[in-house]
Amino acid sequence: MKKSKLVLISGSIIVFLNLVIVITSPGELFSKITGYIFAIISSFSSVAGLMFALKSMKEKQIKLIYLLLLTGMSFYFLGECTYAIMDLLMKINMNEAFPSLPDFFWVAGYIPLFSGLVITIKHYKEKTSIRAFKGLRYAFTILLIPFLAGFIYIFLMPIIEDSKTTLVAKFVYLFYPIGDIFLIGCSFLIFYIARFSYDKKFLLHWKYIAAGFIFITFADIIYSYLTWRGTYNPSELIDAAWNTGYFLIGIGGFKISEYSKSENYPQNYFEKSSNW
Repeated sequence: MKKSKLVLISGSIIVFLNLVIVITSPGELFSKITGYIFAIISSFSSVAGLMFALKSMKEKQIKLIYLLLLTGMSFYFLGECTYAIMDLLMKINMNEAFPSLPDFFWVAGYIPLFSGLVITIKHYKEKTSIRAFKGLRYAFTILLIPFLAGFIYIFLMPIIEDSKTTLVAKFVYLFYPIGDIFLIGCSFLIFYIARFSYDKKFLLHWKYIAAGFIFITFADIIYSYLTWRGTYNPSELIDAAWNTGYFLIGIGGFKISEYSKSENYPQNYFEKSSNW
């Protein structure tokens, strides 16, 4: 069985169990332990998938992309591990301790992730029709302004105006949603590029990776808001969104690793084949 299919099956099972546990609430301790186990396994799957993708690449440019993504997801994995340790073993109230070590791991992960996605967009846009990019520009112009206005009003202004929150905590609270806007914007761009690319099979794996980041950034935004309100608890519905995102990224990494070994894989990653 291919690694990507194995991750898809195991990820589906874990996300399903995650949802069942959240809905049925079998007990706080049991929910916490299983939630942390699921988070660590799913985040590790993204690291493993990107590691295999990095190992399968030979060109320096594309290796850089996967190295940046791998670095960012490794920070996310460390964040999941340290959060579990601090909450379960050290008995620290993570809402009161915010921002804590896991948050700095997650914040640090944004830099390589955003860099990797930007480089990906720069190279992949050359494999997409000009008409598709014009349509994307018009769509962004129409939707971006009202979306940003609503986002700032709902998520950012309450945090900015909160006089009880320290400057450091405000910075981290605001960094998550602002950083997520950039990540989710890049993810939608990549998803769009993959959809209108001349070589859809070649870019299929990026649909998984982009969708994974969309799930993760959506959960991050909700997490930041709930943590600011002091109402976030492990084993929430957004945990399933995080886990889904991690697994999708892992699947995408394994898929490009498998595709790179096939006969259809171009010798030069960024050169157009005769079919483009």
